[in-house]
Amino acid sequence: SIIDTAFGNTNITYALSGEDATYFVLEGNTIKLKSDFSADYETKNSYTLTVTATNPAGETAEEKVVVKIANVNETPILNTALANQSNQEDAAFSFTVPITTFTDIDGDTLNYSASLSDGSALPAWLSFDASTRTFTGTPLNADVGAINVKVTTSDGSLSASDTFTLTVVNTNDDPTAVTLSATAIDENISGGVIGNLTTSDDDNVHGDSHTYVLSGVDADSFEV
Repeated sequence: SIIDTAFGNTNITYALSGEDATYFVLEGNTIKLKSDFSADYETKNSYTLTVTATNPAGETAEEKVVVKIANVNETPILNTALANQSNQEDAAFSFTVPITTFTDIDGDTLNYSASLSDGSALPAWLSFDASTRTFTGTPLNADVGAINVKVTTSDGSLSASDTFTLTVVNTNDDPTAVTLSATAIDENISGGVIGNLTTSDDDNVHGDSHTYVLSGVDADSFEV
């Protein structure tokens, strides 16, 4: 608007000029950003325009205008997806989330947390040190299989996350015991069944099967 009674304030036309004018458009006497442009504080925090007003008599008035861009908090950015991990059963596991995985364009300090992808707690064998962004633990036989782990980073108000798959690979464990269901049989029974052999083996849950061989002084009198 024009505040000058000699210049007048009706039927005034406006024009924009200057290096930054390309980012703006006039709608009547309203200055707006162009519809295909969004200002970014981190890229450029102010824009300088020259506004020229022309009255019906052809007289002009110019005013320099500085448009300042207000900084707002932005969501942390995932730069590099987390790589899937694999670890042998009974072997120590360690994985540090790379510091470059997430960035914050505002320069805010990022804090980290971890859970399963559904938001539930990590399994008991796996721990996460938020200060070093490091997972550690030793999975056992019962932990064989794959889990999806979510890492979340937050600037205190906004957050970003990524998920990776951690696979615990089964290691074949030695059987621990062989049991015979019975150890007596009546006399005079050819081919009589003594009992059934079973094996205690942590890998039974993974489908291990077993074969049996008899030995000893009397082994020739028996078969499996």
